Parts: sequence; structure tokens; C-alpha cells
Amino acid sequence: MDIFKNRIIKLGFLSLLLTIFVAVVFKPTPPDLTLKKVQGIALLNSVLNDVQRKAGNGLIWEPIEVGEKLFSNDLIRTGSDSTAKIVFDKSKAQISLEEKSMFVIKEGGDKLSLNVIEGDILINNTEDSKLQVTSGDNKIALEKGKISLKVDKQGNLNLEVLDGSVLAQISGKKQTVNKNEKSILRDGVLTKEKISLVVKTPLNNQTVYLNKEQEAFFKWHSDYDDQIYDLYVGYNKKDLKKIQTIKIKNEAWIKVEPGIIYWQLTGKNSNHFIESKIYKANILPYVEPTQIFPRNKEVGYLKEGKLALRWRYLDGATYNVMVFADNKMSELKFMKKDLSSNNLSTSDLEVNKTYFWKVQALREGEIIESKVTSFRTQVYTEIRPPKLEFPIDTFSIVTNELKNEQFFSWESLTSATEYEFEIRDGSGKKISHKTKEPQIKLTELAPGDYKWRVRGIFKNKTSEFTTSYSLLIKKLPTIGWRVKKLPEFYVDRKEYQVDWEPVRNLKHFIFTVTSHSDPSFNVRKTIFKNTASFMPRMPGIYKINIESYNLDGYLSAQSKDLFFNLKEIPLLEAPKFAIKEIKGDGKGDVNINFDPVKAAKYYMVEVKDLSGSTVQISRVDTLPGMIRNLNPGEYNLFVKAVDELERQGKVSESIKVSIPAIADLPKMKLKRIKIR
Repeated sequence: MDIFKNRIIKLGFLSLLLTIFVAVVFKPTPPDLTLKKVQGIALLNSVLNDVQRKAGNGLIWEPIEVGEKLFSNDLIRTGSDSTAKIVFDKSKAQISLEEKSMFVIKEGGDKLSLNVIEGDILINNTEDSKLQVTSGDNKIALEKGKISLKVDKQGNLNLEVLDGSVLAQISGKKQTVNKNEKSILRDGVLTKEKISLVVKTPLNNQTVYLNKEQEAFFKWHSDYDDQIYDLYVGYNKKDLKKIQTIKIKNEAWIKVEPGIIYWQLTGKNSNHFIESKIYKANILPYVEPTQIFPRNKEVGYLKEGKLALRWRYLDGATYNVMVFADNKMSELKFMKKDLSSNNLSTSDLEVNKTYFWKVQALREGEIIESKVTSFRTQVYTEIRPPKLEFPIDTFSIVTNELKNEQFFSWESLTSATEYEFEIRDGSGKKISHKTKEPQIKLTELAPGDYKWRVRGIFKNKTSEFTTSYSLLIKKLPTIGWRVKKLPEFYVDRKEYQVDWEPVRNLKHFIFTVTSHSDPSFNVRKTIFKNTASFMPRMPGIYKINIESYNLDGYLSAQSKDLFFNLKEIPLLEAPKFAIKEIKGDGKGDVNINFDPVKAAKYYMVEVKDLSGSTVQISRVDTLPGMIRNLNPGEYNLFVKAVDELERQGKVSESIKVSIPAIADLPKMKLKRIKIR
């Protein structure tokens, strides 16, 4: 028995040694975790309409949206009526593309390069980093500055330096181009000249706010003295109207309506005439730097003895902030001037005190002032729910099926790790989400009544829910058409008018017309009345749409699509004769008559000899008509009716015409002649 146990022990020991040997010898190789991830080099900052990219070794163009990353060797292009803005990660260089532009981006080490194939681009290199721009065999080196570059398919090039200077090699020639200079390559000829008219504001695609008088500020620079300027403004790039003449000064306040505008400036004196290119600007209504936190009569919680003040951001403005200890604003607690951002952290306030404050925004020489609001300070000592910001309580939102997105935001709590958002409809059905950001966007909300609230989640505790805010989501109003009868026929250079029903409290409409028959045809107008017109370029089907937006940019009303199917007007029918042959007199004159053609303005008569050569073409305005001065012989006569559009209709059947010679005419007989 002992011998048997010893054998079992030996066998177990040998089995253990074999297992260890296999584990060591056949140890699996760990996977390679060193694969490199391709990093983006730039961000698509803004987009209008159609912007696409194609990877360096790709074959397919793909659309790209705001916020997408771009990579080295990407080929970027914009379509018709499309623009884009790109910001590079390392250098912070900004590239703005106009419509029908195409270029390749590359980055290696600290070097950024752009290969412009065609189009119109604006390059702003704000840092001291090297940027090389190429187009064909042409090279441009830009370190810190701003340039505008236009390239066409024929190889023509227009380089304008708006800030800084560049070293360029164009058409094999090296040259330095400084600020307010331009280098032009056209048909193989290179020239360099001064930019004589430089626009300061509003620049292309710049957003501009109106002042209290509903005026926008325009400013420019010219190298010439004693200039008289004409300012042209319009809501259509092809329909600019002169609205003001400015003498000597290089700036003006102009009354304009909010919306997308196009504008151009011309200047002249006794020796020179100059004009700018056409610029596009986004004109927004007058707004104040309204206080965001603390709001009126809110509690401002001091964190580590500091209170963070925030107010509404105004593009291009600097700010003065004034805090008073009394409502008469006679005791100034502190004042901060020339702030570039719309927030301020201060430790100059006492706890459990009431303060009054206002904000001044300074922009283009104008002072825009907020109302005076009050707040009370307290020390932040407890875990509390955040304050709801948007939408405010009892807020109404208009929505539609095409863009059903609702945005919610609340106060950001420094110590909170995340937030729990909860919303209930009128039946009590709950939707709940957790998010790390103090905001959320929902797309699943149908029209109806809702109540929403938020609570903060901290490391060890969860705050109470906020008081619920009410929200009413209303279905988007429909704009009705006032079209009694749809037009049937296309008429060249005719404007077709469209009217629609008025909508309560809406005075600002976006009128859009597109056509599948003419893809390049795209009309988009800002209209301030209930009627608009457009001029089609060819027969086809045209889709018409009306939208209205409120001052916050939300869609307020929308029409159903209206279609005009404009057909070619048919040609007039051929005139018909009751006889097959007409005889003329000895003078070569022929009387002609036929059945009138409906809608004919006049008739064109063509006479041909028997060989088919045209002998005479005459116009006949009334019936019966006459053809004169034909030589003796036989002819064929043809008639066409002409309509109001001066189009000749179908040709009639051939009518035989005979003109006798004088000798063939019957001789006159004299009767009862007396000779004395």
C-alpha cells in the first residue's frame, strides 16, 4: 500500500513539472499596443451650405460638419454659395474659404503648408509660426500676418497682404509683398501695386450689431486724399443700391435692416476711381450686455471669498463693470475697465450685503449700457442644486418636425461631478439623463406641456432637485400662400410675384427659391413684407419656401413648399390660305389675305423664286396685306405669325404667286373718241 502511494505522489510531481514547462515555453505573446493613432491637425470652425473633403489617398468626397477634425493631406472644397472657416490646432492659423474653393492641408513637425488649387481664401496666421502657401509653381511664405489669395483654373493669381508681409516666388520671380500691397499674375504677366482701398469693418462674413438708432458702422482706408465715397448696400449680391455719399471721411453710420447684407464701396476724385470688392456681413439687432449671473435679486455665492460675475457677450466689444453699494449709485464699490472677456472674478465684495451693478460695452466708439440690477452675497457653504438658466420658467418654444431640438442649460457648480436632468410631460411620463456638462439638448420632445428640473451630483452626496420650470412646446405655425392661380408659362426676363398670408407678430421673412432644372439657380432674400418676386432663367420646376426667425435665431414659422411648373410657350400656328394661287398686277404688287392667327402681333412674309432663293421678306401688320415691286415671273410665298415675344411661329404652306409682264396684260380699247 505504501509503494502505491509513493507512485501516486511521484506521478503528481512529474505532472506539475510538465505544466510549468509548457506554461514557460509556450507563453503567448502580448498584442502590440504601440499602434499610433492618427491625430487631426485642424478643426472645421464654421460652415455655410456644402463643404466636403477627400482623404489624401481617397477616391470619394464626403460632406463635413462643424466641429469635425481635419487631417494632413486632406483635400477640402466648398460648393456654390458655400463658405467655411478652419482653425489649426498648433499654429492657431485661421483659413476662411469662399464659394468654389479647393485646397490641400499638410503639416510636418512645426511646418504648416497649404496647396491652393482654386478659389478665394483668407489666411490669418496669428502666431509666429511658419506657414507656406503654394499654388502650382508659385510659393508664398507667411510667418505672422493676414493675406487674401484668389486663384482660378487658368493659373491667374491675386495675392493681397492685409497685415504683415510675405516673401513670394510667383512665376519664377521672387518679391516681398508688404501690408496693403498686392501681387497680380494674369495671363503670365506679374505686377505689384498698392492696395488703394482697404475695408476695416465690416469685413467679409463679419457679424455686426446695430446701435440704438438701428445703424451699422462702416469704416475703410484709402491711400488717396480728397475722395468722395459712394456706399452700396443690398440683400442680394447682384442688386446693390447706393444709399449714401460720404465726403472726405473714411467712416459712416448707416441705417440697415437686420439680416445678411452685401455691400461695396467706391471712391473717386479728380484723378482716380477705386472700388472695393463686394463684402458680406451678418447684421444683428441692437443688444445690451445683459447680466447673466447674478441675475436681478439673485444670491451670489462667494467661493473662497470670490464672486464670478458674467454678462452677455457682444462681438468686438470691451467692457466696463461698475458695482455700487446703494441703489442711487452714489457709492461706487469698485470699477473694472477695458475687460476683453464677458466675465469677472472679484474678491472686493463683503458677505451678506446687497449690491447694484451694471455693464458698459464699448464697441466702435459706441457705449452700450445694461440696466442696473441687484444681488445679495452669501458664502457658499452647502451642497445645493444648480440654478436653472434656459428655458426660463413658463417659457414657450415653437418647434417643427424638421428641426425638433430643445436646448436646456443651468448654472455650473464647481464641485459637482455630474448632473441629473429630469423632464416630465403632461401625463407624468418621465425622461431622465445624466450629463457632466451644465447643459443638454433633446430631440425627442413632441409639442405639449412639460416640467423640468436638475440636481447636482457630488463626490459623496446628491443635492435636492431644483424647483421645476414649466415649458410649453407649441407646433410651428404654417405660413399660408395667397396664390389664386399658378403661372403656366415661362416668359424671358419676367418677374413672378408670390404673396403669402400675414402671421401675427412676424415681420421678418426668409424667401427661398431653388430649381432642379437649373441647379445653380438659388434665390435667398430677407423680406420685410408679405410679398416677394423672382426672375427664373429658363423653363422648369421652381420650389418656393418662406421661413421666419425670431431675434434669438429660432424658427418661428414656415410655409409648405410651393411649386411653379413653368413651361415653354408654344409657337403660333401657321396661317391658312383659302386659295392656292395669287396673281399680281403689272406693277409687281400682290394683295394677300388669309385667316388671322390668334395672339399674332404681326406677320412675316417671305417670297422665294422657283430655285428656292429668297427674293423678298416683308412685314404685314394688318390684313389684307400687300407685297410690292416683284418682277414678272412665278414665285412661292410663305407666311409666319409673330407673337408678343417676337418669336416666329410655324410656317404656312407654299402659295404660288404669278406676276405678269406688261405685254401680257389685256390691251385697252378706245370707244367714241372724236377728233376735231
